[in-house]
Amino acid sequence: MVGIRRVVGRPRRVRQASAFPLLPLLAAVLLTLAAVRLGSWSWHWLNMPHASNPVDEVLSGNPFKDMALVHPKAALPPEAGRQPWRVVLPAQPSNLQFGNPSAAVVATVLTDPACGACRAQVDEWLKKLPRGVRVVYKFWPAQAQRLTPGMLLELARRKGVTADYLQRLDRADGDLSDTEMLAMLEQAGVPLDAQRAALSDANNGLGKVLDADLALATSLKMPPPPVLTLNGYVIDGQVLSEDKIATYAERLANHQPLTQDSDYWLMDK
Repeated sequence: MVGIRRVVGRPRRVRQASAFPLLPLLAAVLLTLAAVRLGSWSWHWLNMPHASNPVDEVLSGNPFKDMALVHPKAALPPEAGRQPWRVVLPAQPSNLQFGNPSAAVVATVLTDPACGACRAQVDEWLKKLPRGVRVVYKFWPAQAQRLTPGMLLELARRKGVTADYLQRLDRADGDLSDTEMLAMLEQAGVPLDAQRAALSDANNGLGKVLDADLALATSLKMPPPPVLTLNGYVIDGQVLSEDKIATYAERLANHQPLTQDSDYWLMDK
């Protein structure tokens, strides 16, 4: 009997179908959604009312003619923030005063004679003032509670040696100590013994004459010395420039507006 031989062959490899292209399909779907969303936004944007854009208005015409429309400083009207700071600083009988008592313009100087930078700055200010301006000096300490410089200036006034004393102070360099100021007052004609007696005498009122000015300047929150005012208008270096001191004095004397638009043209550029 012939046997039947079972032939076992190698398994036949079945060819599988290629994978479905998922990534290209996903990319196509995303692009389609994006196009739909973009079209929706565009439709709403084109059909909704819009406020006028000052930048577009300026650029559509002359970009220099209406530059103020888009300049940051145009957020406020031209005069906003440009009002001079005015204070009331009445002259006291003890204040040193020079010039015509009935002058139309009064320059009030708040300063400390012991401060070297203050003396130099005040000297520059006085050189810029036109003739006919009355100058009033008030003591305003550079160091809080240091009143000796003001008291010595008051003593010089009482002894009639103010001019000589001020000249000696102006010729000195840098900040001055109390000892240096005492020595200069002695050179101006007031002996040291007389100075010590006056400073130690609580009844002579050297310190009390300073109280009114110090209290007023403190209540007004005046900046550190030196400070210059013209008829009460503070020359702050911002609204009122030191370079225009003579111009301001002339305007006040002629009863003209203290500030004009042309004063700020360079600041606006």
